[in-house]
Amino acid sequence: MVAHPHWNENGFDWYELEVLDGPEQILDEAGRLVMDDCVVDQRVPGEEGGLIDAVTREVDVRWWTDRERIDAFWATHWGSTSPT
Repeated sequence: MVAHPHWNENGFDWYELEVLDGPEQILDEAGRLVMDDCVVDQRVPGEEGGLIDAVTREVDVRWWTDRERIDAFWATHWGSTSPT
């Protein structure tokens, strides 16, 4: 799963959440839908209880934020560094 942050002149604007490897629907352990592929959320993660927070809780996602690891991921999946 990838979270693409989008910014405007005032700072954070919204995230696009995308599933790259796996099913197009993310389910919790009980089989309930948590999210579909390619959704957007304007709530600030960790502050407003947005979709990124729900996905992290419900399916035990670990997010990477360091540039080196993110660039290695994109190099493996797209043959280049991060598109952002």
